[in-house]
Amino acid sequence: MDVEGGEFKVLSGMRTILKQQKNLKILAEFMKDFLIQVGSDPKEMLSLLDHNGFTLFNIDDKNQKLYQTNIDELMHLEELDSTVNIFCEKLDDNLP
Repeated sequence: MDVEGGEFKVLSGMRTILKQQKNLKILAEFMKDFLIQVGSDPKEMLSLLDHNGFTLFNIDDKNQKLYQTNIDELMHLEELDSTVNIFCEKLDDNLP
């Protein structure tokens, strides 16, 4: 999902799906500055995913690797690089 800062608004509109769906995968661009420009809270976006049982991964395009991460690490990574692509996976065993 790449909607130029509208990712949190899209995810917010999907709250029922995020909560009820047992197996779900989301690819999203995480750009803190863009989220803030459209009035969204970047940390709240990541928390929405985390609280609904998603495991968060940083997609390292340069090294072609996927690293499991958390909200604090993603908030810091975005400070180092303006664009962070994330992979979010919710499986039955990830449910809170």
